[in-house]
Amino acid sequence: MPARPGRPAEAGPAAPAHGRRRRLRQSAAARGVPLATILVTVAVVALTYLAGKLAYGIRDVILMIVVAAFVTLIINPLVVALQRWGIRRRGWAVAIAAAWMVLVGKGSRWVEAMPCVPDSLKSAYVLEPDNPTPRLLL
Repeated sequence: MPARPGRPAEAGPAAPAHGRRRRLRQSAAARGVPLATILVTVAVVALTYLAGKLAYGIRDVILMIVVAAFVTLIINPLVVALQRWGIRRRGWAVAIAAAWMVLVGKGSRWVEAMPCVPDSLKSAYVLEPDNPTPRLLL
C-alpha cells in the first residue's frame, strides 16, 4: 500500500536495511559476539585517529597557544601589581609588563654575553712576531 501524507510506508521489500541489521544483531547474539562493544571500540579508535591527525595538522597553532598561555601566566602578577600601583587600564598594564619583559630579556642576554667579549676580541687580534702592535683580523 503506498504511503499517504501523515502515514508511514509499510515495511516490505522497500526497507531491507532494517531487516539486515536485525538479522546481524540476532546472529551475533546467538554466537555470543559482543557486536555493540566491537562497533563502539572501532568508532573510538577511528575518532582518536582523526583527532590525532587534526592535532598534527594544527600543531603550529597549538604551540603558539601554549606559549601564549605560558607568557600570560608569567606576566599576570606584574600586570596585577601595576594595576594596584595606579595603572587602572589593564591594556596599558599589559603593554608596560610586556615591554619590561623584553628589556629584562635583552639585559640578561647582554649581561651573559659580556664575559665572552674579551675572549672574542682576543681571538680577533693577531700578534705578529716582528710587530708588537696587535693587528685586527677582519
